[in-house]
Amino acid sequence: MAPASNAPIGTWTTDYKKAQEEAKASHKLLLLDFTGSDWCGFCIQLDKAILQQPQFKDYASKNLVLMEVDFPRRKAQ
Repeated sequence: MAPASNAPIGTWTTDYKKAQEEAKASHKLLLLDFTGSDWCGFCIQLDKAILQQPQFKDYASKNLVLMEVDFPRRKAQ
């Protein structure tokens, strides 16, 4: 797993336990985004078309705890 790719710091987490705790404490839903950020065309399209849009970001900030689970082909060195 790699850290969240294009996500701003503080918006997406890669720590499942932390995400669960935050969702429970804030009474928000937990959204897990399973992605292949450097090879999956559908994942890249979802990121651009939905996840990076202001409307989604606004909704997510009020209603969701966001977690990215990334499986890149090129591993960070």
